[in-house]
Amino acid sequence: MYRIFTALSLFALISMPLFASAATFKADDSVTINEALEDDLYVAGAMVNVTSPVSGDVFVAGANINVSGEVSEDLFVAGSNVNLTGSIGDDLRVAGSNVTINGDIGGDVLAAGALLHLASGSIGGDLVAGAGVIIIDGDIGGDLIVSGAEVMVNGSIAGDIKGEIEELTIADGAEVLGSVEYKSSLVATIADGASIIGEVLKTEHEEAVVVDLDLDVDEEQIAAVIGGVLGTIVLLKLVAAMLVALFLALSIPKTTKGMIQSATKKPGAAFLRGLLLFIAGPAIIGLLFVTVIGAPVALVLIAMWMIIGVISLGLVGTMLGSWIFQVAKKQDAPVITWVSALVGTLVAALIIVAVPVVGWLAGAVVYLMTVGVALEFIYKKYKDLN
Repeated sequence: MYRIFTALSLFALISMPLFASAATFKADDSVTINEALEDDLYVAGAMVNVTSPVSGDVFVAGANINVSGEVSEDLFVAGSNVNLTGSIGDDLRVAGSNVTINGDIGGDVLAAGALLHLASGSIGGDLVAGAGVIIIDGDIGGDLIVSGAEVMVNGSIAGDIKGEIEELTIADGAEVLGSVEYKSSLVATIADGASIIGEVLKTEHEEAVVVDLDLDVDEEQIAAVIGGVLGTIVLLKLVAAMLVALFLALSIPKTTKGMIQSATKKPGAAFLRGLLLFIAGPAIIGLLFVTVIGAPVALVLIAMWMIIGVISLGLVGTMLGSWIFQVAKKQDAPVITWVSALVGTLVAALIIVAVPVVGWLAGAVVYLMTVGVALEFIYKKYKDLN
């Protein structure tokens, strides 16, 4: 088992150059990229500024992120406050509490957060977003597909507006060249000066939607919606994993270091414990729920299952980052810092996404191993308390 785990992990790590090609890696409390780069860029830090052009893909993770330089290819961003003023040649994938876009994006945008503001910028393709508040002051060359509590459109949309929107406002001067199809309990506020070429269709939350199977189905639109939802879920999971990893690195670094060392010493045993819990856990909980006496125990096990899952979610990136920094700094013990936790989480996500089969397989192996480590940690804490 140890050889299998080692082989999968090493293959996933050495596979990075296959999709990253030549790449630049930066990680520190504050990182500023002010020199032009001819390759991909991977950067993490509390404060990240990318001011120079990058002729490749850019992957950024941090608290406060500013990208003002030109990115020739795709931009992937996960942070708290994200401000984008530079131009993006292709697609943008972004997740953050507050996201402001003032630059021009050549392709599609997939975004998730609390506040998303397309200010003076423009999007060449579709904007697929899930956020509490979405403000569109700029121009969108494709469709606006959203799920949000409040959506305000002040700019121009070349395609349709679609989605589940609690409060939709299309302001004076706004232009929609397609149709507006939204699901809400409230009627949209559409100013007299707004221009909508297509029709406006509203569906109540309570209404059942009847689908005529004889009608033609727009497969591209369905694929866009599904892709948007899945992409949003992935981004939210990435942000959640980063937050948990930061908690482990900053709040309980000694305990986290102990769990990582335990996984390193006996990875096979940790993997088997995680696999056993993954397979047997749901069955045991289901059987306990059938009996009246076992129901309370089942609830306790569900709570433990959730705690283990949360710890494991952050432990994957924290462990990978500690190994990377341990090798880079030539140290004998794992390096546990918030920077290594962020970098490890971002690298783990990139491996899973960019290496189709092996990436997912290696991610599953490492995740089950961290589940086993988390299970052992909780069991030891339980024994100490008793």
